[in-house]
Amino acid sequence: MVDVYERGDVATLVVTWFEYQGGPGVDVDDLTVTVRPIAGGSPVLGPTGDDIDHITTGAYSYDWTVPDDLDVGEYLVDWDGTIAADAVQATEVIRIRAAGEWPPTLAELKDDMKIDADDIRDDDRLTSCLDASIAFVQRVKAGKFNFTGTDTDLETPDEDLRLGTMRLAGRWHTRRRSPDALVQMAELGATRVPSIDPDIDRMLRIGRFASIGFA
Repeated sequence: MVDVYERGDVATLVVTWFEYQGGPGVDVDDLTVTVRPIAGGSPVLGPTGDDIDHITTGAYSYDWTVPDDLDVGEYLVDWDGTIAADAVQATEVIRIRAAGEWPPTLAELKDDMKIDADDIRDDDRLTSCLDASIAFVQRVKAGKFNFTGTDTDLETPDEDLRLGTMRLAGRWHTRRRSPDALVQMAELGATRVPSIDPDIDRMLRIGRFASIGFA
């Protein structure tokens, strides 16, 4: 999956090196990070070795503030260094977009759920829920919104749709704690979790809030 950041975001770029596949982490010497357009051209960051954070053995991160005027599109993140004097490189692709574009990002979801950006413990589960929520909304709203940015005859996804998508993802993430649809309320015992959230349905315009269509 390609990580998506908006202009002005602080993008936390992370890399991990291993002695061999599935093996223990290994530290890298003379490590630098570079960000450059995937289509070619001059780097928009680095190469730089300054301010790279050594998280743990073999793991490094770099906080990059995405310029407000950076061109939208895909970029290559290159990590270069040496292990035992041998040159090594790791590369990933990230996408930069303008603020408010579809789909919502993991960073936006975490902000809405009041999860600190540096807390990455649930990132994989949150990403899975967000991807599923985005896919669900795009499926039930197919033909009504311009999700791809190419069909200008359709309505642009609005803030209600974006927020509803994030709230649905947050609900699904929380739902895993109550697989039997029950929640314990101390001395009051267990109560059933409602299967729908009318506020989310209202934002997404689904269920009883769906618009009426005619064939």
